[in-house]
Amino acid sequence: MPVDLGLFRKEKGGDPDRVRESEATRCRDPKIVDEVIELDELWRKCRHELNLLNKELGVVSKAISKKKKANSEDACEEEKEQANKINEQIAQKKEEEKKAHDALIARANEVGNLVHSSVVKDTNEDNNPVERTWGEKSDIVVDGSMGRMNHHHLMKCLGMYDPERGSKIMGHRGYFLKGYGVLLNQ
Repeated sequence: MPVDLGLFRKEKGGDPDRVRESEATRCRDPKIVDEVIELDELWRKCRHELNLLNKELGVVSKAISKKKKANSEDACEEEKEQANKINEQIAQKKEEEKKAHDALIARANEVGNLVHSSVVKDTNEDNNPVERTWGEKSDIVVDGSMGRMNHHHLMKCLGMYDPERGSKIMGHRGYFLKGYGVLLNQ
């Protein structure tokens, strides 16, 4: 789900500069915000033109119905031809609007959620401050020997987990639970 498009619309109370700062904090190129703004303007322009065409079609339809009420034998060929042309334009504009909307959503999905102002802007995780700790750090050294195993090693030894088969099917971090591992997961 993309961030709210209202954040990109300055005229609607949005703050694109805040989104740019957030993207810069994530060490991403903030130019994506300008691209989303351009795509949003293009989509809204297409949507407006489509609304105008629908309005025009409504006017023509009302003119046809007025003529029919006034003279039921009038074929209204001119108006029907005009309505057909407008319908063709509407079909083209709908396609254009859909493409513009899809491009907008695809690009907006690449923008991350807004980063809180307290987040440190740095490319190295080691420079992140520790906000809080809980409990005491264990003195146990996990070395793979009995009683000192990671949970995934322990599950593999007990036949509850199959990482090889999972990674073949799903990729790098894929795994399958088996036996008691399935029961624990329920």
